[in-house]
Amino acid sequence: MKKRFILGFTVFTVVFLLSSVAIAADYWSYPVSSATIAADGKPGGWKYWLNGWGWHLGQDLIKPAKTQIKNARWGYVRHVGEHASFGHVVIIESPREYEPSTDPARWKNPITHIYGHLRHDEYLDKTIAKIGKTIDRGTVIGRIGNKAENGGWSTEHLHFGMRNGRYVASPWVYFGYTTDSNTLSKWKKPSSIVDNY
Repeated sequence: MKKRFILGFTVFTVVFLLSSVAIAADYWSYPVSSATIAADGKPGGWKYWLNGWGWHLGQDLIKPAKTQIKNARWGYVRHVGEHASFGHVVIIESPREYEPSTDPARWKNPITHIYGHLRHDEYLDKTIAKIGKTIDRGTVIGRIGNKAENGGWSTEHLHFGMRNGRYVASPWVYFGYTTDSNTLSKWKKPSSIVDNY
């Protein structure tokens, strides 16, 4: 009887500890530490209107060039590429809540997050941020670019955006701005997800 109790207690403890580790690892974090988040309603802020370009979709995290950028949540790499006025870009789709499956098609309520104004350098070439692969939270996916590398922006920063829903075939809906209210309604303020998760 005592052996059964000890065995049962041991199994319970192991399962509990493994579950706790999995849940503890399943959260959002900022892609850079101690960054200045550009203020809402000002250039670089959240959903401000920029001179006819449209609503800004995301938050600009101001850090120097070559600052390492880390993935904010484990997920599935959907897009990696260079784009005019955005520099090098990485787009990742992640589950919003804990999901036991690594198959994005089975996730109930995913969020797609974008990292823009990166430099195309050896960090990006060596990263595991490859299209079609899963990637862990905290993995270095690139570095912030300078004006010559980030699409021409004089203030060096990371554009960090989050959109409700699965990644769509055309990545252009993720690049910074929109004039469409339907598109605007799908975007979330990144700090509202990271800070409140």
